[in-house]
Amino acid sequence: VLVKNNLFENIVFFEKGAPEVVLEKCCDVPKNAKEHIKEYTRCGYRVLACAMKHLPKMNWEQVKSVTLEEAEEGELSFLGLVVLRNKLKHNTAETLEELHGAGIRTIMATGDAILTGVSVGKEVGMIRNEVYIGDLKGGKVVWTKNNQEVEAPWNTLGFETKYDIALTGPAFTNIYKAYKWGNIRNVVPLRVCLEKCQVYARMSPEQKTTLVELMQEHNFLVGMCGDGANDCGALKAADIGISLSESETSIAAPFNSRTGEISCVLEVLKEGRCALTTSLQCFKFMALYSMVQFFQVTMLYILSSNLSDPQFLIIDLFTILPLAVFMSRTKPYPKLSKRQPTASLISVPVLTSVIGQSLLAILTLVFGYLTLTQMEFFSPRVYKPGESIEDFLYSWENSFIFIVGWFQYQSICMVFSIGKPWKKPAYTNICLISTFSVLMIWTLSSILWQPSILREIEEVKEFPFFFRVAILFLCLSYAAVSFLLDKLVVTWLEVVNRKRKAHKRYLQKLTDLRLE
Repeated sequence: VLVKNNLFENIVFFEKGAPEVVLEKCCDVPKNAKEHIKEYTRCGYRVLACAMKHLPKMNWEQVKSVTLEEAEEGELSFLGLVVLRNKLKHNTAETLEELHGAGIRTIMATGDAILTGVSVGKEVGMIRNEVYIGDLKGGKVVWTKNNQEVEAPWNTLGFETKYDIALTGPAFTNIYKAYKWGNIRNVVPLRVCLEKCQVYARMSPEQKTTLVELMQEHNFLVGMCGDGANDCGALKAADIGISLSESETSIAAPFNSRTGEISCVLEVLKEGRCALTTSLQCFKFMALYSMVQFFQVTMLYILSSNLSDPQFLIIDLFTILPLAVFMSRTKPYPKLSKRQPTASLISVPVLTSVIGQSLLAILTLVFGYLTLTQMEFFSPRVYKPGESIEDFLYSWENSFIFIVGWFQYQSICMVFSIGKPWKKPAYTNICLISTFSVLMIWTLSSILWQPSILREIEEVKEFPFFFRVAILFLCLSYAAVSFLLDKLVVTWLEVVNRKRKAHKRYLQKLTDLRLE
């Protein structure tokens, strides 16, 4: 800042900034200044250094043309230190703890001093182990632990030992450039730092963006929170960018928070997982609906029959449509889970669920139909010349396949609507539960009691009471097996598949590091 003194007509240049940068330009720095700076930063304070310099007299045009390099030419006079403390917001530690409990790693990339970042990291629980600090001195990265210079931690502790790393921006750039040169000995430091480093300090905007891109190159899914112009590049590069202010970052980030607190990260994750789960559930429901109805119609075609128009209307308009709409209105589960939902339609859990449920529905219809053909009251429907289509469709086969298939649609919807751990339980969705209750009462009444008004609407025949009980038992058995298949077998396969992939990635990572 250039300030004109109207009394003496001279220009005074003032500068503030990082102590390690400003103090190098000053001539009268107290001997114990660096010790005080270390003490303040170690306690979590933000420290700025201030300096000044008297410039020669100049007019307004000359003042406007002065560059920073010209103003800093020569030595500055040290004025003092500005010590600031930004208190943590009340829910910061709780948010980070919940993210940690959900298996989501959190790191800090800041422009503050390295000791300030380490202090804050310990306070909020980002740093939980012994911390090694890496800084650039004399063109190489120097590692310290408890203020004592030590070897690089991976040389003495390896990769599997638990420890944390804190890096300054220049040290990070040095390690990154060595990695880009292609020397295989320089690959290990970068890999270990990406896995172990919890605090990146004195980071420039370009360095933050490089960090995000490097994490993505090494198969990390990266979310970024920022509230200043320095974070714009990283927010744009991240897989999930969240702006905590309405400044320039709100343009670069796809998500904007009005609260200015990192608790919004939890909401984004919960809503995102809920939306992804809902999309997969709706896809599976519509796929199963199509499969079941296709097999219903195929069976009836083989028997020279079909579903009637009222039956199609009941299934499509009064059953599938409201269930498909309302099953997507369930809210996200309030607690973030360690488990992540499947992000691909072509995956073991989704395909196992769709194929398994399809086979179960088909087997239930076939078994029920074969049982029907063994009943004494059953007589195959034979087309008579001149008989109307409506009269011909009114048969035992049509009635049984319609009722059982109708129950299957509703059962599949509720099986796929079980919410935890990413969505609230289905009973919290009032619209879905109300629709399902009405449809289930209607269906059970059509199975057990079969009043004449319902038989006329559905165009089905009246079964003997003992066979109605048998149909009810078949439907309930199908619902129970369907639930167990999706919640036990499919979930078990999902867990096994996830563990196998994680173990494979871990072994590959260890193998690569040992080879390197």
